[in-house]
This record gives sequence, C-alpha cells and structure tokens, in this order.
Amino acid sequence: MKRHLSSKHPMVQFARATAPPASIMQPEKVPSISSTVYKQDVSLSSMPSATDNLETTSKIPVHRPVDVASAEQQPCRTELQATMSRYVDVIKPMSVQKSRLIDMQLLRMICCEYQPFSIVEDQEFRKFVQLLNPSYTLPSRKTLSNSLLPVIYNEHMDKVMKSLSEAHAVALTSDGWKNSNNVGYYALTVHFLNSKTELQSYLLECSEFSEKHTGENISKWISDVLIKFSITDKVTAIVTDNAANMKIAASKLEIIHLSCFAHSLNLVVQRSISNSIQSVVDKCKSIVQYFKKSSYALSKLQEVMVNFNMKNLKLKQDVPTRWN
Repeated sequence: MKRHLSSKHPMVQFARATAPPASIMQPEKVPSISSTVYKQDVSLSSMPSATDNLETTSKIPVHRPVDVASAEQQPCRTELQATMSRYVDVIKPMSVQKSRLIDMQLLRMICCEYQPFSIVEDQEFRKFVQLLNPSYTLPSRKTLSNSLLPVIYNEHMDKVMKSLSEAHAVALTSDGWKNSNNVGYYALTVHFLNSKTELQSYLLECSEFSEKHTGENISKWISDVLIKFSITDKVTAIVTDNAANMKIAASKLEIIHLSCFAHSLNLVVQRSISNSIQSVVDKCKSIVQYFKKSSYALSKLQEVMVNFNMKNLKLKQDVPTRWN
C-alpha cells in the first residue's frame, strides 16, 4: 500500500501506524471460507518501501483469513485496524511555485476569454476548483487585478518591445469611435514581419481620447505612442478611414497615408445607393422595422413561410456602414 501511494498518489500524505501484535496477524487456525471474515490488518508500517531490501521484505506478515469466533474474542482488534481515511484525508500543501503557475494561468484565462475578475468569487466556480485540487486556494479579485495583472502586463510588454526592436519596418492602423456613454476612444495597432517572415500584429495603445478630435491632437497622440515603443523611425505607412482629421494627422507626422479599402468600398456603395435605389432601401427598412417591433407580426410571417414551404430566414436591418 505504501509503494502504491508513493508511486500513484504522490500528493497524498500518509503517516505510519503502530503494527498490530503478531498474534492478531497470524491466527492459530485457518477455517474454511464459509466461516471466515477477511480483514485487512497489515499496517503501513509493516509494508516495504521502495528502498527496503529483500531481507526486510521477507519478514512481512502474511495476510490470512481470520476466524469469526476468534475475532469476537479480541475487542482491541477494531482499535488496531487501520483505515484508509487516516492516510488520505490529510491534504498535502501545494508548493509556492505550483500555486503561482496556476494563478498566472487563471489570469490568462480571464483576460483571453474576457471573463470578469469576480469569477473567483463565484461559489460554483470555487466548488469546481476545489474538486479539481483541494490544496489550491483561489486568489481574490484584488490580488488578480492589483498584483498578478501588472506582472503579466510587464511580461507581454517586454515581449512586444523585443519584437519591435528586431523589426526593420512597421505599418500602422488606427481608428476612433465612441462607446455607449459617448466617450471617445482611439486605438493604434502595429503590423510587421518578424525574422521568419511571419506577420505580427500588436495593439500598442487603446485609450480614452478626451481632447477634440482634430488632426493636430490625433497626430500628437500617435507620436507619443511611437516614442513610447521606439519605432518612430521605422513607420512606413499608416492606414485609416477617409476622415479628414486622420489624413491631417498623417500629414503632420510625415507618414504615408493609405485609405482603408473596406471603408472606401463602402463609400462607393453608399453614393451609388443614394443616386439609384435609395427609395427602395428606405421601404425595406420600414418593413423590417415593423416586424422588429411586433412579435405577433413576426410570428405570422414565420407561419406563412412554413405554409409555403419556404426557408425560415431572418430579416436584416440596413446598416449603412456594413454594405462592404
């Protein structure tokens, strides 16, 4: 049993127990199977370890059936009999290095899968982790955000800085938008080929933009990001939409500006629609809007499609910026 626990269950901590007397281990007679009760009396202290020699192994008491009557005459037998719970209930503490690795992987999972930090406070998630490894203690959300997250950030920052230092030339893409609270944001992404000619892309900056969205303010923001990552002299071109302020920003930075092909294609489509089928598009938008507002009308529409053996399609509303 000791060898089994050591080889198959290294995380289980066990202790030695006092060996029962030899008289209990070896009863005087061996009755028939019908009148016997099998007991496991061999203590862990009497089992050989991986380093025990053959001489020690040969002295192990033999496990034999015990007579029922003989067992009833030995009241101390129950007290001496070892149970597995004595050896497996004790949880071996996890090493600091192992716990650290699990903490880091937990944080990567939260970041990459867009999970909230509060997941570590969820009772069902905590039960799940406890079942997987009872010796692991989940960190708090404050530990994740205040202690572990900066470590991961610095590791990735070092990786990005090293990759950019080895790049000979880079290209940029940038765009701005507003969130549901009408707060403006701008993002800047870098693209380059590494030494293996593999395309690499990194989001360098994505921050709130509280200044006026003028070409001068945008160019200053881009310049600060380029200086931060030491790639000012490596930029070959920047790709943005056709907004006037973005073109002015590229001009002030003296960087070649390329218009986004998808945005340009969408502008062509929008101008073509306005000069040809705008009235038809407006009617379609009104029809779709009617079914979007009325659940009863939508159910009737689906019923009609079923009656005419038509494929059950979903209505799509016109989105001007998605015609590309």
